[in-house]
Amino acid sequence: MTTLKRIGFVAILCVLTSLSMNNETKAQSVGANSAVYLELGGNGLLYSLNYDYRFDKDWSARGGIMYAPVGDVSLTIVPLMANYLIGSNHNFEIGAGIAYLGVSVDVEGEDFAGISASGVAGTSTIGYRYQNMDGGFVFRIGLTPVFGEFGVLPWAGLSLGYAF
Repeated sequence: MTTLKRIGFVAILCVLTSLSMNNETKAQSVGANSAVYLELGGNGLLYSLNYDYRFDKDWSARGGIMYAPVGDVSLTIVPLMANYLIGSNHNFEIGAGIAYLGVSVDVEGEDFAGISASGVAGTSTIGYRYQNMDGGFVFRIGLTPVFGEFGVLPWAGLSLGYAF
């Protein structure tokens, strides 16, 4: 089993485990389970629009999308992650997951017209998240390295959004 498959398996296992967990006390429940935010840099490399669902005070899962058409080339990245949060409104966030990467080239009359390629890379997050348990403003900042057969790409991101 390759390293990326193991990371994907662990991320999926974390999400499934968190789905089956019950809140231990009423104090651990989250009033605002959903959040949407724009991340600059981060797991989408350039930017990403994200939806984050908080299962309880400690666990969340997130999916995002980044699409960047540049001339005749388009790049799509879809990060999927499981996150563990320590804190209540001010959180230390640790996350792991995968990022689907797709690129396509559409140059008419050239030998490489209509070429597309895709792959999967591992990605992670370690940083700070402010998210009031009852909803409102969301702020995230952290390190978001991407890794795969190419090695490790050190990266960082900044997110602004709203929890509801």
